[in-house]
Amino acid sequence: MIKRDRQSEWDDPVQPRPFAPTPEGEVETTLGADTSFKGTLTFERPLKIDGKFEGELTTKGFLIVGQSGDVHADIRSGNVVVDGKVSGNIMAEGKVQLNPTASLIGDIRASRLAIAEGATFVGHCDVNPSGADVQKPKPAIAVSALGADSTASAPELLVKAVKTGIK
Repeated sequence: MIKRDRQSEWDDPVQPRPFAPTPEGEVETTLGADTSFKGTLTFERPLKIDGKFEGELTTKGFLIVGQSGDVHADIRSGNVVVDGKVSGNIMAEGKVQLNPTASLIGDIRASRLAIAEGATFVGHCDVNPSGADVQKPKPAIAVSALGADSTASAPELLVKAVKTGIK
């Protein structure tokens, strides 16, 4: 039997540290748990959504989706913290943070991303801190160089490449 004297680094999962929406840590506006809103919402001050929202959200500031929040919207924001549910895409100039109770079904495009253990994320993410335009790599073997059509499968292309000696 092996006895451990110290705790393993895997026993205590690291959670992203919460960040305050304002230097004072105060949210100025809250859509309460009993609130339901549909439409387009544009704002500048930090906003917390604990109720239901459907539509489009736009801000240069902070958006917080509270634990009881249920958002069905595309979000454009400076920073986003999710504790509740979001169905929709998030585009953030700054950071997107998914806390342990978060559920996001949608794509993320942000400068920074933190996903806590326990959070649910189904989608694609594009995290680019520098904001530079990144080119996708080109395939090593061009389909046209093999004389194959674009409907050929990858294994078919590989076999053809080996037979023709294309490297």
